[in-house]
Amino acid sequence: MFMNTDYRTHSAAIGWVGIIAVTAFVAMWLACYQADSSWTWGYNSISDFGISYSTAAANYFNYGMLTVGALLAVYGIGRLQYNKKKAGYAAGGIFLAMAGFTLLLIGLFTKDIHSADYHNFFAVLTAMFLALALISITAQEYLDGMVFPLAVAIFVVVAIASFALLFNFAKFEVYAAVAGLIWVAMDAAIMVATGIREGKQ
Repeated sequence: MFMNTDYRTHSAAIGWVGIIAVTAFVAMWLACYQADSSWTWGYNSISDFGISYSTAAANYFNYGMLTVGALLAVYGIGRLQYNKKKAGYAAGGIFLAMAGFTLLLIGLFTKDIHSADYHNFFAVLTAMFLALALISITAQEYLDGMVFPLAVAIFVVVAIASFALLFNFAKFEVYAAVAGLIWVAMDAAIMVATGIREGKQ
Protein backbone atom coordinates (compact mmCIF):
# COMPACT_ATOMS: atom_id res chain seq x y z
CA MET A 1 0.00 0.00 0.00
CA PHE A 2 2.84 2.39 0.93
CA MET A 3 4.62 1.71 -2.34
CA ASN A 4 1.43 2.24 -4.35
CA THR A 5 0.79 5.71 -2.91
CA ASP A 6 0.51 8.43 -5.53
CA TYR A 7 3.09 10.81 -4.10
CA ARG A 8 2.34 13.39 -6.80
CA THR A 9 -1.01 14.06 -5.13
CA HIS A 10 0.49 14.47 -1.67
CA SER A 11 3.27 17.04 -2.07
CA ALA A 12 1.89 19.24 0.73
CA ALA A 13 1.66 16.26 3.10
CA ILE A 14 5.26 15.32 2.25
CA GLY A 15 6.34 18.88 2.96
CA TRP A 16 4.56 18.89 6.30
CA VAL A 17 6.53 15.80 7.34
CA GLY A 18 9.72 17.77 6.71
CA ILE A 19 8.46 20.74 8.68
CA ILE A 20 7.42 18.47 11.56
CA ALA A 21 10.93 16.93 11.53
CA VAL A 22 12.52 20.38 11.87
CA THR A 23 10.02 21.37 14.57
CA ALA A 24 10.67 18.14 16.48
CA PHE A 25 14.43 18.78 16.39
CA VAL A 26 14.00 22.31 17.73
CA ALA A 27 11.60 21.08 20.44
CA MET A 28 14.04 18.32 21.42
CA TRP A 29 16.89 20.83 21.62
CA LEU A 30 14.91 23.24 23.80
CA ALA A 31 13.72 20.43 26.07
CA CYS A 32 17.31 19.22 26.52
CA TYR A 33 18.53 22.74 27.22
CA GLN A 34 15.81 23.20 29.83
CA ALA A 35 16.61 19.86 31.49
CA ASP A 36 20.40 20.27 31.60
CA SER A 37 21.49 23.54 33.20
CA SER A 38 25.17 22.61 32.80
CA TRP A 39 25.06 22.69 28.99
CA THR A 40 26.90 25.80 27.80
CA TRP A 41 26.66 27.53 24.44
CA GLY A 42 30.01 27.56 22.69
CA TYR A 43 31.50 24.94 25.01
CA ASN A 44 29.25 21.91 24.64
CA SER A 45 28.19 20.25 21.41
CA ILE A 46 24.57 19.23 20.81
CA SER A 47 25.62 15.59 21.13
CA ASP A 48 26.68 16.21 24.74
CA PHE A 49 23.00 16.13 25.64
CA GLY A 50 23.01 12.41 24.86
CA ILE A 51 25.43 11.76 27.73
CA SER A 52 24.09 14.42 30.07
CA TYR A 53 24.11 13.93 33.83
CA SER A 54 20.41 14.71 33.54
CA THR A 55 18.55 11.54 32.65
CA ALA A 56 15.71 13.62 31.25
CA ALA A 57 18.03 15.56 28.90
CA ALA A 58 19.72 12.35 27.73
CA ASN A 59 16.35 10.72 27.04
CA TYR A 60 15.06 13.81 25.24
CA PHE A 61 18.12 13.81 23.00
CA ASN A 62 18.35 10.11 22.24
CA TYR A 63 14.64 9.49 21.68
CA GLY A 64 14.38 12.84 19.94
CA MET A 65 17.08 11.88 17.45
CA LEU A 66 15.30 8.58 16.79
CA THR A 67 12.08 10.46 16.09
CA VAL A 68 13.62 13.20 13.97
CA GLY A 69 15.68 10.67 12.04
CA ALA A 70 12.61 8.60 11.24
CA LEU A 71 10.66 11.69 10.14
CA LEU A 72 13.52 12.93 7.96
CA ALA A 73 13.85 9.50 6.35
CA VAL A 74 10.12 9.48 5.54
CA TYR A 75 10.43 13.01 4.14
CA GLY A 76 13.35 11.91 1.98
CA ILE A 77 11.43 8.93 0.62
CA GLY A 78 8.47 11.16 -0.16
CA ARG A 79 10.76 13.72 -1.78
CA LEU A 80 12.24 10.97 -3.95
CA GLN A 81 8.90 9.53 -4.98
CA TYR A 82 7.34 12.94 -5.66
CA ASN A 83 9.52 13.68 -8.68
CA LYS A 84 11.89 10.79 -9.22
CA LYS A 85 12.04 11.36 -12.98
CA LYS A 86 14.33 14.34 -12.38
CA ALA A 87 17.79 13.28 -11.26
CA GLY A 88 18.40 16.14 -8.82
CA TYR A 89 15.17 15.62 -6.89
CA ALA A 90 15.60 11.84 -6.88
CA ALA A 91 19.19 12.04 -5.62
CA GLY A 92 18.23 14.66 -3.05
CA GLY A 93 15.43 12.48 -1.73
CA ILE A 94 17.79 9.52 -1.39
CA PHE A 95 20.37 11.62 0.45
CA LEU A 96 17.72 13.05 2.78
CA ALA A 97 16.49 9.53 3.58
CA MET A 98 20.05 8.40 4.27
CA ALA A 99 20.62 11.45 6.48
CA GLY A 100 17.49 10.51 8.41
CA PHE A 101 18.76 6.96 8.89
CA THR A 102 22.18 8.08 10.15
CA LEU A 103 20.51 10.68 12.39
CA LEU A 104 18.48 7.85 13.88
CA LEU A 105 21.71 5.94 14.54
CA ILE A 106 23.13 8.97 16.37
CA GLY A 107 20.30 8.49 18.84
CA LEU A 108 21.21 4.83 19.26
CA PHE A 109 24.97 5.29 19.58
CA THR A 110 25.68 8.01 22.13
CA LYS A 111 28.87 10.00 22.60
CA ASP A 112 29.96 7.95 25.62
CA ILE A 113 33.29 6.17 25.84
CA HIS A 114 31.90 2.90 24.46
CA SER A 115 30.24 4.23 21.30
CA ALA A 116 31.76 7.67 20.67
CA ASP A 117 33.54 6.53 17.49
CA TYR A 118 30.29 5.22 16.01
CA HIS A 119 28.47 8.35 17.10
CA ASN A 120 31.02 10.66 15.47
CA PHE A 121 31.07 8.55 12.31
CA PHE A 122 27.30 8.75 11.90
CA ALA A 123 27.36 12.47 12.69
CA VAL A 124 29.84 13.05 9.85
CA LEU A 125 27.74 10.90 7.51
CA THR A 126 24.61 12.88 8.41
CA ALA A 127 26.33 16.17 7.60
CA MET A 128 27.65 14.75 4.33
CA PHE A 129 24.27 13.39 3.23
CA LEU A 130 22.52 16.67 4.05
CA ALA A 131 25.14 18.60 2.07
CA LEU A 132 24.69 16.29 -0.91
CA ALA A 133 20.90 16.64 -0.65
CA LEU A 134 21.20 20.43 -0.61
CA ILE A 135 23.45 20.42 -3.69
CA SER A 136 21.32 17.94 -5.64
CA ILE A 137 17.94 19.53 -4.96
CA THR A 138 19.16 23.12 -5.33
CA ALA A 139 20.85 22.34 -8.66
CA GLN A 140 17.64 20.77 -10.00
CA GLU A 141 15.52 23.66 -8.75
CA TYR A 142 17.85 26.11 -10.49
CA LEU A 143 17.55 24.12 -13.72
CA ASP A 144 13.77 24.37 -13.26
CA GLY A 145 14.01 28.15 -13.01
CA MET A 146 13.76 28.53 -9.22
CA VAL A 147 16.21 31.20 -8.04
CA PHE A 148 15.19 31.74 -4.39
CA PRO A 149 16.25 28.23 -3.21
CA LEU A 150 19.67 28.83 -4.79
CA ALA A 151 20.05 32.06 -2.83
CA VAL A 152 19.15 30.31 0.44
CA ALA A 153 21.48 27.40 -0.34
CA ILE A 154 24.38 29.77 -1.05
CA PHE A 155 23.68 31.59 2.20
CA VAL A 156 23.67 28.30 4.14
CA VAL A 157 26.90 27.05 2.52
CA VAL A 158 28.74 30.35 3.04
CA ALA A 159 27.48 30.56 6.63
CA ILE A 160 28.63 27.03 7.46
CA ALA A 161 32.03 27.60 5.83
CA SER A 162 32.42 30.82 7.83
CA PHE A 163 31.43 29.07 11.06
CA ALA A 164 34.08 26.41 10.40
CA LEU A 165 36.75 29.10 10.10
CA LEU A 166 35.63 31.35 12.93
CA PHE A 167 34.49 29.06 15.74
CA ASN A 168 35.59 26.03 17.71
CA PHE A 169 33.89 22.71 16.97
CA ALA A 170 31.19 23.07 19.62
CA LYS A 171 30.06 26.46 18.29
CA PHE A 172 30.46 25.30 14.70
CA GLU A 173 28.22 22.26 15.26
CA VAL A 174 25.47 24.37 16.83
CA TYR A 175 25.47 27.09 14.18
CA ALA A 176 25.86 24.62 11.32
CA ALA A 177 22.86 22.67 12.66
CA VAL A 178 20.79 25.86 12.66
CA ALA A 179 21.84 26.64 9.09
CA GLY A 180 20.97 23.10 8.01
CA LEU A 181 17.57 23.34 9.69
CA ILE A 182 16.88 26.54 7.77
CA TRP A 183 17.48 24.77 4.47
CA VAL A 184 15.40 21.68 5.33
CA ALA A 185 12.54 23.92 6.53
CA MET A 186 12.70 25.95 3.31
CA ASP A 187 12.74 22.83 1.14
CA ALA A 188 9.76 21.39 3.03
CA ALA A 189 7.91 24.71 2.79
CA ILE A 190 8.38 24.66 -0.99
CA MET A 191 6.76 21.22 -1.07
CA VAL A 192 3.82 22.50 0.97
CA ALA A 193 3.45 25.56 -1.24
CA THR A 194 3.61 23.37 -4.33
CA GLY A 195 0.79 21.20 -3.03
CA ILE A 196 -1.35 24.19 -2.14
CA ARG A 197 -0.72 25.83 -5.51
CA GLU A 198 -1.60 22.69 -7.38
CA GLY A 199 -4.61 22.00 -5.16
CA LYS A 200 -3.15 18.62 -4.21
CA GLN A 201 -3.03 18.75 -0.44
